[in-house]
Amino acid sequence: MTTANGALLAQAQKAIDSGQKEHARQLLQQAARQDPSDYRPWLYLAGIATSPVASRAFLDRAVALNPGDPTIDRARAWVERRLVEAEAPPETNAQRLNLPPRDLSWTLLSIILLVLLVAFAEWLPILAPLRLVLGILFVLFVPGYWLTAALFPSRQDIDGIERLGLSLGLSVAWVPVLALVLDWLPWHVLGAERSGGLRLWPILIGQLLSILLFMAVTLWRRSRLSAGEAFLPAPFRPRAWWQIQPPADRRVYILVTGVLFLALFAAAWVFLVPSPDEFMTEFYMLGPEGLAENFPRQAAPGEPLTVTLGITNRESDEHTYRVEVWAVDPFNEEGRKLVTETPPLTLPPDETLEWPLTWHMPEVYPRSAATGDQQVEFLLYIDGQTEPYRQLLLWLNVAE
Repeated sequence: MTTANGALLAQAQKAIDSGQKEHARQLLQQAARQDPSDYRPWLYLAGIATSPVASRAFLDRAVALNPGDPTIDRARAWVERRLVEAEAPPETNAQRLNLPPRDLSWTLLSIILLVLLVAFAEWLPILAPLRLVLGILFVLFVPGYWLTAALFPSRQDIDGIERLGLSLGLSVAWVPVLALVLDWLPWHVLGAERSGGLRLWPILIGQLLSILLFMAVTLWRRSRLSAGEAFLPAPFRPRAWWQIQPPADRRVYILVTGVLFLALFAAAWVFLVPSPDEFMTEFYMLGPEGLAENFPRQAAPGEPLTVTLGITNRESDEHTYRVEVWAVDPFNEEGRKLVTETPPLTLPPDETLEWPLTWHMPEVYPRSAATGDQQVEFLLYIDGQTEPYRQLLLWLNVAE
């Protein structure tokens, strides 16, 4: 037997003392592969195994490598006691799982906090950033965490890195599934019109119901395992936990943290930082029903035509606007005529002005075809500038 495993065994002992048994198990398995003649990794594994049957199997490997060791004999007596306790009637182990676990308590508390933030953020805009951060955490982590816990309820199923990766991946994968489910439900149940799409509350309720479903399945599967076998998050001590992590795992955690930070920053930038277009004046045209449809399509020369024009000042300052309406023959370079214009219109920030605008199409310009398609240009000028600030275009079939 060599002592090449000394460093690994020391790290494993620190991990066991800090409650990081899964990490200790990885170190011990590495030590067993590094020195197959060393019985100590198997002895340690027997001590942290989640079931007495597994403890006895590890202990048998240690005995085969170093028979007659008094330490192994004491460990065997301890394993035999565990086997006797495991064979006790079910009612003696009814309280073997300590409820509620920490992850359940924190999730329920976060759900309550998120619902309150969503409810009050409309009246208190200062809560919007906190609601955004907590909402993103729910979307990117919580559903996948509980789905992973439901699929792999035992500690021995997967390790911590795999749980973290699955939690993130399954959370992202659940988003389109939830969207399809919500889209399939009746629209009156969702409280959203077809033209408006899904709204905040239906999405939030769907997300929370799915999390609660995954939680219920997880708790049911955990209840069928012993307290030592079921996966339950240990108390988190960041400094001690970080010190026992191997370099490879540290790099993975740093990478994941960086990705999450970038995702949060990108989401905050998209939702909280206004787009430059939001500070530009809106210039639009409406039909007779007050919608952007059913505009005039045909007209005769001299026939009055009416549309509703609208201007919304999204700038930070007050501005003065003016509108010119030109009739344009696209087939004649000289076929361009001003048919009407408005006086200067002054609008303060965030104000909207809508008014009906009437004009008459001029006589058809001389060309081979006496009638045909004509363009109507609506040009918006701002603060006396000579170049149009905004432009709208309407096609008309002008006939005699």
